[in-house]
Amino acid sequence: MLAAAGWKPRLTEPAHRSRRTLIKAGLTGASAVAAGLVVPSTAFAVVSLVRRVRTHGVQSVAGRDPAASKPAAPRPARRKLFADYLTDARAAWTPGVEITPAWVREATGCSRGLSSRLAAALAT
Repeated sequence: MLAAAGWKPRLTEPAHRSRRTLIKAGLTGASAVAAGLVVPSTAFAVVSLVRRVRTHGVQSVAGRDPAASKPAAPRPARRKLFADYLTDARAAWTPGVEITPAWVREATGCSRGLSSRLAAALAT
């Protein structure tokens, strides 16, 4: 009765988009046609699974994370703090040296904005 009245089920995503997505994932030919008949949300899940298998291997899809067996990468060094720059500047300072922002930049390698604050802290 609904078909006779011209009613068609409404999809959440146009079919051509899901086919493009499948083609981008590498599904071509009969597999793309068969997957194009699937509801778009199901097609998205299949595509993401295919991509994950291709990039990470079967172990990651099965629940075993291949990255877990690798040793953790070393953490990057923390940022240098104001106190660290101040300690470096105090160690480089000798009597008779005028403390200026330019000297602080040269001695510690800090930025222009920080050098004026360090020079003021050293002068006190």
